Amino acid sequence: MSGVNPATGLASDYLNHFYEPLMLLEHIDAEPDLLDDLAAWCPSSYAGHIGQSGRPDRELLLTAYRDAQPRVRRRFDSVAEEAGRATAAGLEGLVRTARGGGNVAQVASSLTDMLRRYIRRLDAIIHGRA
Repeated sequence: MSGVNPATGLASDYLNHFYEPLMLLEHIDAEPDLLDDLAAWCPSSYAGHIGQSGRPDRELLLTAYRDAQPRVRRRFDSVAEEAGRATAAGLEGLVRTARGGGNVAQVASSLTDMLRRYIRRLDAIIHGRA
């Protein structure tokens, strides 16, 4: 099965959900119109993201996730939920800052750092290092 770590039952494809806003944040200074895309971002669970991915093997990925050790899945879901809430709140703050004429670059930089930390934590769980 492509992309699934056999030891954890998790696929790194889910990280794309967080890489998307990360990449947009990295370009927000040069392209302020990306703000609308960032404002539209919503948290999604692993199952929700994979289920909507359009991947031909998504059912296999979802089955592997459901069959994962409950302790690993709970830890992963907890970090993913926390990352989703923090990202959504951070993006809302970025939009408010932008609309208020504040320092978007500074807020975007903080959000970028935060997202990278969450991505590393999720990646560690996916690959059995946490």
